[in-house]
Amino acid sequence: MSGTIFLGTQGWSYKNWVGNFYPEGTRRADYLVEYAKHLRAVEIGSTCYGTPPPSTIKAWYQATPPDFRFTAKFPQIITHQNKLKNVERETAQFLATMHLLGEKLGPLVLQFPSDFGPDNLNRLAGFLAALPTDFRYAVKVRHRGWLTDEFFDLLSRHQVALVLEDYARMPRSYRVTTDFSYIHWLGHRSEAPDSEDDGTRRDRDAALDDWSDLIKSLRAQNISVWGFANNHYQGHSPSTIRALMQRLGLSERVPVRVEQKADSLDPERRATPRVSATYRIAYECFNTRGIKVDEGPARTVDISGRGALVEIPRGVDLDASMVLLVMAPFHMVVVKGSVVHSRATSNGAYHVGVRLTEVIEGTWDLVDQAMKEQMMRRVQWPETGAANEGR
Repeated sequence: MSGTIFLGTQGWSYKNWVGNFYPEGTRRADYLVEYAKHLRAVEIGSTCYGTPPPSTIKAWYQATPPDFRFTAKFPQIITHQNKLKNVERETAQFLATMHLLGEKLGPLVLQFPSDFGPDNLNRLAGFLAALPTDFRYAVKVRHRGWLTDEFFDLLSRHQVALVLEDYARMPRSYRVTTDFSYIHWLGHRSEAPDSEDDGTRRDRDAALDDWSDLIKSLRAQNISVWGFANNHYQGHSPSTIRALMQRLGLSERVPVRVEQKADSLDPERRATPRVSATYRIAYECFNTRGIKVDEGPARTVDISGRGALVEIPRGVDLDASMVLLVMAPFHMVVVKGSVVHSRATSNGAYHVGVRLTEVIEGTWDLVDQAMKEQMMRRVQWPETGAANEGR
């Protein structure tokens, strides 16, 4: 057996590639379609600046063949601005959106700034421990103090890859911490400005020889490799990747249309997260005048169809008519619903039946998935009922 190799560039929306990578006259809207005719993976850089809307993710999925793969960076609000503190909401939104890529989703990269030093090891450890295991992750650091056995052991425990990089401001490390490796080939913007990315100028043949030897060695050890170059490394990232592919004996991809049912996909390639038992529901109840009357954690008794039965403590205003449900952590769906019935329980709490009416954050697909996989027992939801029933 041998590891799979996924090579590509950081991004695809470069107008200066038209004529030297994309055919003359290629419209911007068709860049990704043309890109996927030659390379089988790409790293999405724009997610650094925010989670894209679901419609964009679906468009990317539809524009690429079945064996194409995307990787993406976590938004900087998580890694740079808040440095992993109180970012459950942002992380949940990002993961819930990226899961829409399904089997086409590769590793997700946590890229940290240089001022995120090894004194944050415990914070990183807690964050990695809380992440859903349904995705694959890689961590990229820009502080030399991170490169210690303690850090590598942390990544290994959570099966997270260290991003290896060819970058002048960081020492090279070839440490492999899981069953895949993730590589960046980067140059400084001053060496190859984006405005001039129309051909290779900087000679990095010796470095590419070294990297190709490493990739061959990893592949022989059944370790998959994901590698991405930016335009600043040599001046034209498609040329960098083609040079690596030649050294590795890889030909440019030939798109083949494959009809494949979603449930028959190779489990290793499926990225759709399964709902875990750590799902919780928090609620906010409002009265008929729209005033919040209660909020707090709730225990899910049952979820099915378009309804939920949740257990909340006594004291909620009997006029409560709307409930905002938040499923957490890290997979988040916010759903608005109407209270259709409630009844007292033997432990002094109330079981409240809620008919879900509108998804505020997330998608109905994710709601349905949560309902299907985390159902504890089915109940029949009444079509009508007074909110005061049982109080």
